[in-house]
Amino acid sequence: MTRKPGDLPVCLSPSPSEERRWCQRLGCPGLKSDRSGLRWRPDYYLGGVLMRKNRNRWALLTIIALVVVSLSVFSGCKPQTNGNGNGSPEAKYPMEVSDSIGRTVTISAQPERIVSLAPSNTEVLYACGLGDKVVGVTTFCNYPEEVADKEKVGGFSDPSVEKIVELNADLVLATTIHEKYLEEMENLGLTVLVLNPGTVEDVMAEIKLVGEITGNVEEAEQCVSEMKAKIDKVQTALEDLPDEDRVRVFYLLWDDPIMTIGPNTLLHEIITLAGGVSVSSDADTDYPTYSLEVLVEKDPEAIIFTVMGSGGGIDAENLKTQAGWSGISAIKNDRVYGIDDDLMSRPGPRIADGLVEVAKALYPDRFTDSGE
Repeated sequence: MTRKPGDLPVCLSPSPSEERRWCQRLGCPGLKSDRSGLRWRPDYYLGGVLMRKNRNRWALLTIIALVVVSLSVFSGCKPQTNGNGNGSPEAKYPMEVSDSIGRTVTISAQPERIVSLAPSNTEVLYACGLGDKVVGVTTFCNYPEEVADKEKVGGFSDPSVEKIVELNADLVLATTIHEKYLEEMENLGLTVLVLNPGTVEDVMAEIKLVGEITGNVEEAEQCVSEMKAKIDKVQTALEDLPDEDRVRVFYLLWDDPIMTIGPNTLLHEIITLAGGVSVSSDADTDYPTYSLEVLVEKDPEAIIFTVMGSGGGIDAENLKTQAGWSGISAIKNDRVYGIDDDLMSRPGPRIADGLVEVAKALYPDRFTDSGE
């Protein structure tokens, strides 16, 4: 199939083409599998995924939140490996809970062998002190470092159900991209809970839910408390900031075509909580595309995008030299900021760190290394 300039990544053929192998290897959360192969879904998992390689091939570009700038002040939810639930009130089993897609899930006994099918879920488990009970993760789970030694159950979008069964998992934490596997896993007797938070409050609520079903309630509440403390510090640092001084921000998901975020996305909320004003808040879709003329007219004072540790994605220097962009205030004033993709795209404990990083980029004079 021939791609035209500016086309979005689409893997339609089930044959092992170069793009499809790339997509599967990356475990793209924005790819939905069906009988015709893989097709791109920008709204499928927390903002979606775009791919490009070396500016002329599609590589991974995800979305959403940050690194701890000062451990003494912005200390994060610390990953723990002891899953004994010490200090938490004894949970009563069996218990019934509702997951993110409205399913009623019965937890028959305290989970002892947990499989995570998403990097965000893995981070939640470790933050809740359940690292010792994690028996399987995806090939894209890379935080904390201890997960490197865990059994791998496949990619993010294509986990091996057979491997999950082999690990004798008594709890599987999935996301909405795994809905196509639910029936198969349930028929095999697996207990599957789907997590898909859409707001910062949702992230915190689902961390508490994981703590509840595993018996590590206090650990989960401590994690949420630390997240709230970070957000509160940002709010305090910006509380006297006049509305007219708030930075107008354009969150750049992709530059060809120019794609950004709408007002009902988690990334929009992060920008708002970080004191910014999204110039795309009037969009009527979650992930609108803009012409360069419209972007120039909106004239954002700052542009934010995510930086991938594996390379690829948007290059800030190239962006500054693209034709037509030089008239934008953010480009003229060198206010183009790359934020760690893992912090911005994973709806877990570190999303509060991402919010802090955005706030520090927008208002550096209001934050110091030793304090706010």
